[in-house]
Amino acid sequence: MFRWHYGLVAVLGLTVGYMGVKGVSLVAWMNAPVRVMPHTVRLGEMVEGNDASFSVNLINRAEQPLRLVRVHYSVCGCFFEQKKLPEIIAPRSNVSLAFGVRTEQLPDQFRAQLTFVLTNPSGATFTPAVTLIGSVRREVAVTPAFLDFGTVLLGGVTSRTVSLQGLTGKVFKIADVEAPPEVSVSYPANADTTLQLQVTFRPKHSPGWRDGKIKLRLEGLLRREIILPFKALVEGVIDTEPSFLNFGMVAPGESKNLEFRIVNRAGKPIKLKLRSFPQFVKVVEVKDGVIWLARLKVPSGVSQSQVISGKIVFETNFPMQPLLELPIFAAVEKQRL
Repeated sequence: MFRWHYGLVAVLGLTVGYMGVKGVSLVAWMNAPVRVMPHTVRLGEMVEGNDASFSVNLINRAEQPLRLVRVHYSVCGCFFEQKKLPEIIAPRSNVSLAFGVRTEQLPDQFRAQLTFVLTNPSGATFTPAVTLIGSVRREVAVTPAFLDFGTVLLGGVTSRTVSLQGLTGKVFKIADVEAPPEVSVSYPANADTTLQLQVTFRPKHSPGWRDGKIKLRLEGLLRREIILPFKALVEGVIDTEPSFLNFGMVAPGESKNLEFRIVNRAGKPIKLKLRSFPQFVKVVEVKDGVIWLARLKVPSGVSQSQVISGKIVFETNFPMQPLLELPIFAAVEKQRL
């Protein structure tokens, strides 16, 4: 008959226990020598692609200075310092810290934590934290979000198609494009809910890796711009096989020979003129300007360990690639007594 009394007592016990734990936590937080204010930052709804900002106050209530070791982010690398954070927090001070948020990689709804790791001269560590709550509004889907042009011959051309799909039903347009000199972008002038872009890559100088960003400025949406990263490997019209000569360890007085071949992808004859080569190296043509020999001879008088490095350089008659370079490396062993 009185079983409901037991239930009521249990509920009251749980409530009192919960309030007691909360009260102890609040007292501990209030008495902490260092804390962050506010304890929670509500960023609200942010538009994908537009950076947001917020600030917090780091309060040192102790009589000792604190050293800010690092800031740990619980969600991606989306948060950044808007101005350089101080390394030392003075005693009895209140320091304002400004941060920014990059929204592209954040989930639609997020609850993140910024934890400040600080130490005092006695070696004690403090980790006050602030909770960040917000959401991200998606307006445009970019496909693909990263452009990989693959391997492209120097002087050649390759293109990729990029689609911008509106997610809100609004029409929008591209107002302006900012791209590196070797990249061109063609896009429709009219506004629509979906836009197709043609991105063309024309490498004009020197083989090697290319990576960069294309910036698309938008009109008609809350999102102001889209950053489209890209990469490509530019292959020379004239190359060497191998692309690097490694003589390895060489003793004083020792000679080593390595052969290399000239690769011509130009589709027409090329002329090479040997321009320069590293110390202790001689370069000899073996056959028809195609096969060459690099001979390394280290004088016996070299008594200290050292590294020999540099480039064998040829001049070419190909305007797009006036120089052909072949790096070399060797390590000279210390002479034994």
